[in-house]
Amino acid sequence: MIQWLKNFFSKALKIVNAILKAVFTSAFKILMAKLQDIATMSITKLASTDLSNEEKRNQAFKEIKGYAMSQALSFNDRDINLIIETIYSSLKNQGVIK
Repeated sequence: MIQWLKNFFSKALKIVNAILKAVFTSAFKILMAKLQDIATMSITKLASTDLSNEEKRNQAFKEIKGYAMSQALSFNDRDINLIIETIYSSLKNQGVIK
C-alpha cells in the first residue's frame, strides 16, 4: 500500500512538473515576443559603443526592463537576461554584430 502511494505521488509530481514547464515556456515565449524589438534595438545600438561587455549587458538590461515595466509586463530578471543572451547570439550568428 505504501509503495503504491509513493508511485502515485511520484507520477502526480511528474505530471505537475510537466504542466508547469509548459506554462512557463509559453509565458517566456509571450514575453520574448513582446520584448524582442526593444531588445534587438538596444543590443544593436550598444554593440557599437566603447562600453565593456558587462556595461553593455547592464545597459541593455536596464533599457529592456524599463520598457517591460512601462508596458506592465510580468517578468523576472532571469527572463530578461535570457532574452538578452538569445537575441545577442542570434544577432551575432547573423553577422549583424561582432
